[in-house]
Amino acid sequence: LWDGSPPASPRATLQTYVHRLRGSLGSDALCTRAGGYVLEVKDDDVDALRFERTVRDVQHADDVTPRWVALRLGEALAWWRGPALVDFAGATWAQSEADRLESVRLGALEMLANKRDKNPPKKHGNIPL
Repeated sequence: LWDGSPPASPRATLQTYVHRLRGSLGSDALCTRAGGYVLEVKDDDVDALRFERTVRDVQHADDVTPRWVALRLGEALAWWRGPALVDFAGATWAQSEADRLESVRLGALEMLANKRDKNPPKKHGNIPL
């Protein structure tokens, strides 16, 4: 949890983190269990899971228009607000997941670019339609 030396009062620090999480996510989202805490949220409430599901849906979709693909991937990519798990940069436990999510993001960008290359937007004068 501390990725190095724990703070001077780890129990108080953990309780502060738990209090903040419950304040942000609601008291039911973080549950006390034997030996610790469990974060219980719906998949749709986790942006990374929502992003991956959308990309996977696009990859496996049949008989869809390039516009549908572009809209879905554009929507998913718009959820990104910088590097994955940036709040945990430097935490060894987060690095492999951040790298994996970045790989999925780059794959989505590549899919989007490939769809656009094969189906360039129609233009009317200088205005893409």
